[in-house]
This record gives sequence, structure tokens and C-alpha cells, in this order.
Amino acid sequence: MARSYGNTKISSPRTISRKPQPFRPIIDEENPMPDKYEGDIIFNKTIYSKPDFENKIDIDFNELITDQPIVSIEEFFNLYNEVFFDIPKEGENSHSTIIETSTDYFEDYRSPLQDIIDSKDLEIEELNRRVIEAESRLIGLQTAQEEEEATEAADNAAYEAEYGVEFATNPQLKYGKLKENLKILDSRGELRKSLNKNEKDLRQAKEKEDNNVSKKSYNQWNTSIDKRAEGKVKDDLRDLISQTRASIAAGNGWQI
Repeated sequence: MARSYGNTKISSPRTISRKPQPFRPIIDEENPMPDKYEGDIIFNKTIYSKPDFENKIDIDFNELITDQPIVSIEEFFNLYNEVFFDIPKEGENSHSTIIETSTDYFEDYRSPLQDIIDSKDLEIEELNRRVIEAESRLIGLQTAQEEEEATEAADNAAYEAEYGVEFATNPQLKYGKLKENLKILDSRGELRKSLNKNEKDLRQAKEKEDNNVSKKSYNQWNTSIDKRAEGKVKDDLRDLISQTRASIAAGNGWQI
């Protein structure tokens, strides 16, 4: 009966009938019987037990063993091509078995795709390095920005403590600072009256209003100057506090 292997059918070997051969006696090679006999003939019969027989006689058919494969390489690949799609992908006697066995046999085997895989691995490694660098820079920028914002908030708080929260429109002005700015206006030649007259009326505006408080808001100084100064001195002092307020509002401090 023929067996099928994929698309290939292999027939069973034929059975050849042979005539039974007549039994031949076992000859004792150590004590051969002579061809011709003279005189009295004494027959000695040696009988072997089965173990002795197997020890003395080689019953294996070594001469029938051959180094040639039963199936040639060409025949093997022909059969392989025929049953290719019948071979399972995984499991015992599968395509994965063939791949693993051949790869193990071919110790230095390198897949043609390995160069592409190595190249992609290098690209991934480079991209990961860039991501890490970008994240580090981002953290640095965030830290620097946070430090800058904290510094700016501290400066704003100190500025508001010095000139008040309404520093842009109604800042707090100190008498001593206004007096220094009067000298600056005088050095520029911007005073309509003498420096002494301006200093006298500025001091009166400080002492006669708000219980001699040396630090007052712009609006408070403006009211005091209207009451204690006249003519050109009043104009000089109004210019004084206006220029001082503008400098503070611009973030430049009290000095004009």
C-alpha cells in the first residue's frame, strides 16, 4: 500500500520470495576435517550452546551497511518542496524545528536582516539620547524660568513695600528723597525759584500737614503743597512730585 507525504506517494518495498536453502553443517574451523581419510576415521562432533555460538559466529550483516543515504539530497529537496505547505509552522517536526536545527548547525549564521535590525537599533538609541537631552534642557529651562519668576516676584514685593501697591498712580514718597530730587532739578536749571525757597515750602508741607509724617502718598503731598506753597514755588514742587511719581511708575525708583 502506498503512503502519502504531502503531495508525494511512496510505495512499500516489494517482498521477494526465496527458496529455502538446505541446512549446512557448522564446520569447526579449529579442527577441520581432512579431504582424504586413511585408516580408521574418528568423527568428533562439536556442539555449541547458543551463547557460545553467538560469541564465535558474527551473525550481524555488516557487509550490508552503506554510508550512502537512503534518500539523496536532490530527492530530499524534491520531497521537501512537495510537502512544504503540509509541514506545520510550529511544534514537533515543523518549520520552526528546521530553522532552529539549521541555525544551530550553522554556528556563524547571520540573518540578512540583521544589518537592518542593527541600524534600526542604533537609530532608536540615538533618538532616545536626543529625548533625554531635550528633557534635560526642558527641566533646565523650567528651573531657570521658575527662578526668574521667583526673583521677579520678590523684586515686585520689595518694590511695593517701598512705594506701596499703587506705585504706578499714587506711590509713597519720602521727604528726604524729594529733597534730593529738588537738588537734581536745581542742577539742571529747571527750578523757577531758588533751591532754598523750594526746600522751605517742601518742609512746611511736611510739618504742617498729616502730623509731620515724612512719608506720604503722592496725593497727600499734592494736597499739602497746594496749601503751603504759592506761585512759582508751587509749580516747582508739583513738577518735583510728578517727575518722582513717573520714575517710580516706570520701575526706576525715586531718583529722577
